[in-house]
Amino acid sequence: MDDVSIEYRVEREKKGSDTLIRAGGIAATVIFALLSFFVNAVFMLPAIGCIVACVVFFPRLNVEFEYLFVAGELSIDCIYAKKSRKNAANYPMNDVELISDEKNDRLSMYNNINRRVVDFSSGAEGAKRYVIVCRVNGGLDYAIVEPGEEIIEAIYDRYPNKCAK
Repeated sequence: MDDVSIEYRVEREKKGSDTLIRAGGIAATVIFALLSFFVNAVFMLPAIGCIVACVVFFPRLNVEFEYLFVAGELSIDCIYAKKSRKNAANYPMNDVELISDEKNDRLSMYNNINRRVVDFSSGAEGAKRYVIVCRVNGGLDYAIVEPGEEIIEAIYDRYPNKCAK
């Protein structure tokens, strides 16, 4: 059978929305804390709630994507704050229709089809991004990924009809 196992990780770049979320959380905490000191002590409860929300959600803004190609399946996991892991997607090569460079012309035939676009890439400028078009649960996934050249070569060697170079 397939005895290839290749792993590749990429860290997602910090987005402007991440900074906005952090600033909003800190601002809300400071505002409620000041209100609790100068207006009424009841505002201490929302301040504590904001502190807890910041402690819980701020680490989840640090995301890595791990691509794992094993036994004819590409698995994509999200790793939050280098501590917790969540399986984001599994793409069996039997269900994959096309794996292509993001700028390939063959992707244009999927433009007018109802699809779910998911981005599992770092978002870095100049990164080599690929698109996986796969049938999932009766729908079509259009996944933007950065699996690394080694994984792309392994997929191309085993499934050349699925890849557009």
